[in-house]
Amino acid sequence: MATKKFMLKRLPNGAEIPVTADLSIGRSPESGLKLVEGSPSRRHALLSISADSAWVQDLGSTNGTFVNDKRIDEKVRLHNNDKLRFDVEEYLFRIESNEPQADQTVARPAAADVVADAGRGKVPSGWVDNPQQAQGNKTLYMTPEQLQQERKRIRDSGAVDAAFGQVEAPQLIVLGGAGESQRIRLRSADSGKKEWSVGGEGEREILLKRVGVSALHAKIVNDGNRWKVIDQLSANGTFVNGRRCMMSFLNSGDRISFGSVECIFQLPDGAAGVTTGAAANTSADRARLKKVVLIAAASFLVTLIVLFVLLKKLG
Repeated sequence: MATKKFMLKRLPNGAEIPVTADLSIGRSPESGLKLVEGSPSRRHALLSISADSAWVQDLGSTNGTFVNDKRIDEKVRLHNNDKLRFDVEEYLFRIESNEPQADQTVARPAAADVVADAGRGKVPSGWVDNPQQAQGNKTLYMTPEQLQQERKRIRDSGAVDAAFGQVEAPQLIVLGGAGESQRIRLRSADSGKKEWSVGGEGEREILLKRVGVSALHAKIVNDGNRWKVIDQLSANGTFVNGRRCMMSFLNSGDRISFGSVECIFQLPDGAAGVTTGAAANTSADRARLKKVVLIAAASFLVTLIVLFVLLKKLG
């Protein structure tokens, strides 16, 4: 029988506590979770447990209750790795379950997929290892050597090899430092969505609160049958297969680095109608080659005409 455990962790480095029953939240001493920072209401919010689901609702607080940085005004069901904020205090909500993961197509065990077409990629938002950014400060600038060292540490952990497997939709795989990964599905066909912003702050579809990631770092774009990544003048740069770029078309299996965060872009095997960057480059090469051949042929023809005229005059 499937069982679920609900956990709540104060960000960035607080202890994780189990939630086994309805939990009142506020600055009142009687609250199950007492808020001590900012200006929370006495009865601020309620986290309720119903069967195998968890819900949060605001209780008319002055400064609001937020789920993934969006203020709520009605009861909202919570999902794994949702970020909660009560006035200024932030928490990560996590669900532990013995249910099989929905996506069983990967070759090796991996964390649950995150669907980023209907909103933000919530799972990476819990990976907070940047205290400067968590406190609202500017991006931490990293030297090229520091960036290379951090990316090498991720690759050496085995996360790259563990991430690959068959997929049913375009995905961005965010690699962790202990061999784990988080998968963000980019479902453009189903939702009509064509762009996904990547950054460490604000309303980003893919939120990566990691060292070296700018507030608005880059964006991933589905451009017709092609995919590309575009840097947004980030402090530490966007890299594709180790080369810094402002814009690059993507092939399935390309490594994308947002600052120090190492990711893999993957497309379904044999996906119909997908023209990757390599195919686009090949088409451009063919066009250039055709132009060169035409110029060479025209030059050869002009040479023959000149020779013919000279020979006729000499004769």
